[in-house]
Amino acid sequence: MRFLITNVTDGLGRSVAASLLAAGHDVVGTGDAALRELDRRITMHRGPATEVLDDVDAVLDLAGDTSLADTATRTVVLLPDDRGAERAWAANPTALLVRTAPLAGRRAGAAEVRTLAGLLAAPPTAPRQLVHPDDVARHLVIELTSGSATGTVVLAAPGTVTGQDVRRALRAAGIARDPRLTAPPAPSPLTADPAFHAGWTAADALADLVRGLQGRDVRDGGAVARPAEIPLPADVIPARLPAHDGHPLRSAAPEGCEGEFDEHIDPRFPVHSAANTSEALPGPLTALSIDVHAGALRRANAALAWMMGLEGLAAAEWTSRVNAVYGHHVFLNASISILTVANLPGWSEESMRRQAFASIPEDWAIYPEGRPETVSGLAAARAQAGVVRRLLGIARHLRTAAETVNAASRAEALDTGAIAALDDARLHAHARLARDRMAQAWTAAALGVVLVGAAENIHEKTSKAGAPAIPLERLESARTMLAVDRLAALMRTDSVLRDLAAAGEVDSALAHSPAAAAALGQELGRIGHRGPGEC
Repeated sequence: MRFLITNVTDGLGRSVAASLLAAGHDVVGTGDAALRELDRRITMHRGPATEVLDDVDAVLDLAGDTSLADTATRTVVLLPDDRGAERAWAANPTALLVRTAPLAGRRAGAAEVRTLAGLLAAPPTAPRQLVHPDDVARHLVIELTSGSATGTVVLAAPGTVTGQDVRRALRAAGIARDPRLTAPPAPSPLTADPAFHAGWTAADALADLVRGLQGRDVRDGGAVARPAEIPLPADVIPARLPAHDGHPLRSAAPEGCEGEFDEHIDPRFPVHSAANTSEALPGPLTALSIDVHAGALRRANAALAWMMGLEGLAAAEWTSRVNAVYGHHVFLNASISILTVANLPGWSEESMRRQAFASIPEDWAIYPEGRPETVSGLAAARAQAGVVRRLLGIARHLRTAAETVNAASRAEALDTGAIAALDDARLHAHARLARDRMAQAWTAAALGVVLVGAAENIHEKTSKAGAPAIPLERLESARTMLAVDRLAALMRTDSVLRDLAAAGEVDSALAHSPAAAAALGQELGRIGHRGPGEC
């Protein structure tokens, strides 16, 4: 099917579009056509939405576009606060009008901040309804693809919250209340449609809103990330984004062999390596692992681009393609990494080649079309000074941020039994939260790698003692390789066991050696099983 979404560049619009595209549908959108971080599969229409009505099966109006009110095309309308728009649509017998309780979730955009302001302005014990944007988006997708209802539907999460609940949650999270927030009028009580199945209760939605406010400053128009903080992201940077300057990209795959997740290459930055990524993310990865990890890595790369003071082409290429998937493996783009290393204190092209790309021969052409221009002289010095300030700010907060991410991810984790007990709506809610937490964790890890690498390089240059020793046992990322080292050492003590293991006869090796079977079980218990291809 083919759908039109007005204001598709809004957070809710992008979320609905992502679900439709994942299900194999086509999406046409209107909105901010200049937004680069928009899924390339969305066809943006720059004229009036009425011009494409004949080419779509259904419409989702998120912009309050009353020019569409006379259409006979199946239309789902998220009702704006404008009563005139509601009256215009109410006369359309083919339309489904969707009214929602105030939105509350970790995206912490303008709508969520309005909700927060309204809750804080309400009488302390007055009950207030909420609904999570994920539930709204999921229901909109259902109505577009399989629903035929008309009239009005009301979406509200089970339960209510109060102003006291909000104040208590903000206080527990260490979030200061801003008295300057503009409070909206008190909402009218709503009776939720019985067919609406929410994955988030009102209390859950409030907790998720507070979760999204951590590390951000709250202001009218939406919460904004504080410098040197690592807030929880709530959206994904899609794959295969166009080049910043429109330069043509090309496929890396042989004819007819390109996979769904394969990135396209900018021929100006063509050299890739799996020297380190093959250890952290051994492949071939499953589709789910690629979808989660690659999206999370792009979000982490956006944070690194800001920290390094990258702009324009360098920032866009770093964010989009410094990590890229080819053949279900994750690669690191050496060309863009070496180009931007000049912005990093303590790093040099030589140290980058040595630490990250040891497998790339010195005589390889990193830039076959010529090295792109970068800033130099005084401009470069100013840029690096800004990077130093950001690095120092991040260094002061990184340990606390990493520990916070670790504690939160463990608190949010569910065991097998709890997962099996989830219905589809709650499974959807937990899966999306886990995806966003993964992006936050990759951001903390990536910033840590840059900081440690800079400190190590500076120490090596200025100290006669050489590079400092890093306690590998404290690194989560080193668990797998340390486990391999311990198991390999055990197998070298028994020639039969060693030969069976070298031949890949795992079951026979474990049957031959109870000690090896026990050791493998112990290692898997420590690191967890991460899918086919691990170790």
